[in-house]
Amino acid sequence: MKRKVISKTYLRDVEKYEFRLEYDKTRDFYICEKNILSIEKPFVTKKGKTIMDNGYTILEITPRDENYNLRVYFNRQKDIVEMYFDITKENGIDECSQMPCYLDLYLDVIIGDGECELKDEDELKDALNNGIITQDDFNLAYRSANKLIKEIHEKTNKFINLDLKSLLKY
Repeated sequence: MKRKVISKTYLRDVEKYEFRLEYDKTRDFYICEKNILSIEKPFVTKKGKTIMDNGYTILEITPRDENYNLRVYFNRQKDIVEMYFDITKENGIDECSQMPCYLDLYLDVIIGDGECELKDEDELKDALNNGIITQDDFNLAYRSANKLIKEIHEKTNKFINLDLKSLLKY
């Protein structure tokens, strides 16, 4: 299982960026904002969608009481390009860096172009088959992903319903 510290992840080819971190005490989640100032080359998905480029912003929300970490990609106009949920075993604070972190359970839920997709089931199955995660972790990943997908479709997820653009400072 991969431990991911949000200040160091998802910055492929980024050369320079601004970073902001705050904790929302009322709603019990961390907000991390990464404003990309310089990137070696834009990051384009397999479907041809640019999600990282100069002037783009990544907003990460790490709730303390959920089994996921949300990453929202904004373009230069601050329109949402894609929302990406990493399904997690737990979210917390990394002891060394004192930054929010999570234990990634490999399974992901992506919202883009009006569609909600479950991704990387093969990675989750490989992790189970190779003894990296337990059967309980495997079951937790699917329970958490299915609960999240249900909330997305029913429009009851508390983070999807936030005005995410209003959380941006850059």
